[in-house]
Amino acid sequence: KEDRSERNRRLYREELDAWNDYNDTVTEEEIVRFLQGERALRDRIIESRLHRVTEMTKEYRKREAPVEELIAEGNLGLLEGMLVIEENTERYLLENGKADLAAFWGTLELEAKLAMERYIDEELHNKDQESAMLAKTNLLHEATKYLAEENGKIPTVQELSSYTHILEEEILQIMGLSEDTKRVAVMPEPQPEQMDAENSDTIINNDIGRILRGRGRNQ
Repeated sequence: KEDRSERNRRLYREELDAWNDYNDTVTEEEIVRFLQGERALRDRIIESRLHRVTEMTKEYRKREAPVEELIAEGNLGLLEGMLVIEENTERYLLENGKADLAAFWGTLELEAKLAMERYIDEELHNKDQESAMLAKTNLLHEATKYLAEENGKIPTVQELSSYTHILEEEILQIMGLSEDTKRVAVMPEPQPEQMDAENSDTIINNDIGRILRGRGRNQ
């Protein structure tokens, strides 16, 4: 059974096939007319390359990027390519009045490919950032528990920073502490000997829970 992604690709290809059944290939004459100022041909030229964008996405299968997003970005790249051509029409018109088809189609394909690659790079960057943030969050959670058990008090932001080598500002950002909880975390805690022995574990656990709950509310 096909999944949602496969179904969307199939429907998209069927729409393109249906469109192509009623439209001839763009001719060199039409491209020349476009380069000479007949901008009404823009959509027809773009639509003639939509199939090519779909084919180009196959080159990125191993990158594990959503095909629908790649197609959308590639189609936007076609629009960018048309703008490049419109701003430099003289580069695509030969002296004999014909069009430089290799340069014309090459520009559209290059811009489509660049748009897809930019999208993939941004996606990978975002995933890397999310993974790094998750790792730091887990580290802070474990460090808070360890230092609380080791020292008999909830660690301050400064202590967490010293122990984990994460900047204080970043710790506060990751934890998403409220202003009240920030003040509690920064304030010096009473020494273990000042705590009631019977209630010390409860106080520590409550403090940790308060910080972690504060983090959860603000994420």
